[in-house]
Amino acid sequence: MRKVENAIILAAGMGSRMVPLTYEKPKGLIKVRGETMIERQIRQLLEAGINSIVIVTGYLAEQFDFLQQKYAGKVACVYNPEYEAKNNISSLYLVRRYLKNTYLLSADNYYTQNIFRRQEDDRSWYCAVRSQTDKAEWGLQANEVGRITAVEKQAKKGQPYMYGAVFLSEEFSQSFRRILEQEYQNPENHGYLWEEILSRHIGELEIYIREESEQTVYELESLEDLRQFDRQYQECSGNWIMELIAKIFQVKEAEITDLRQQKLGLTNDSFLFSVKGLRYVFRLAGGG
Repeated sequence: MRKVENAIILAAGMGSRMVPLTYEKPKGLIKVRGETMIERQIRQLLEAGINSIVIVTGYLAEQFDFLQQKYAGKVACVYNPEYEAKNNISSLYLVRRYLKNTYLLSADNYYTQNIFRRQEDDRSWYCAVRSQTDKAEWGLQANEVGRITAVEKQAKKGQPYMYGAVFLSEEFSQSFRRILEQEYQNPENHGYLWEEILSRHIGELEIYIREESEQTVYELESLEDLRQFDRQYQECSGNWIMELIAKIFQVKEAEITDLRQQKLGLTNDSFLFSVKGLRYVFRLAGGG
């Protein structure tokens, strides 16, 4: 057994699949069942005795600043200025020196139960769940003792797939840090998720599956996901854009469906949505 030293929460992304809610706030600060997703994780970590938490911010970074005051001495924010141009590999590279015996988390995960512990076994692990259908998630192959041997870009029915928290041991962190620093020197890798680097070097890195149920770990990616998980979003999202669309079409918010980001531009953001079987575009003018 080993003491968990800290946690890193990746929260720099723009959360474009959660439009239009993320036009106003980062995805990690969206409330789910009365509590923001990132504060729920912080609370669960603190309850487990993890008192050193680093949050990597980017999009609307200033909105996370209150966490440093609210959890003084326990939470620190690190700003990633390249969050728009690069993928989350840049966020992890930025805080690579914090990789020890570490939980590595995403701000948009929701855990119905506290899966964190003060001490972990010596083995590194990636949380995984199984689904009854094919999933566009990182599918995992493992040997008889659960060590991950291959990572696939599509999970087949019944196959465990990456979903949620990661625990990295000190030894794993040292090895992965060297690989990350080497891979990051190639600009072609800057558009990757950090998991792509992991999958590329899975033969060199010893990491195991920690399987959880689908009722324990949730990744809330869209407003549709929120509506299924938190009933309040079926009636009212609290978002002025959704309220405006509902008013214009004289419908309930629940009738505004299939929301998809269309464009990210310098002067406007646009998303697609459907009302009563017809497809529309909402364009939000920017400061220009």
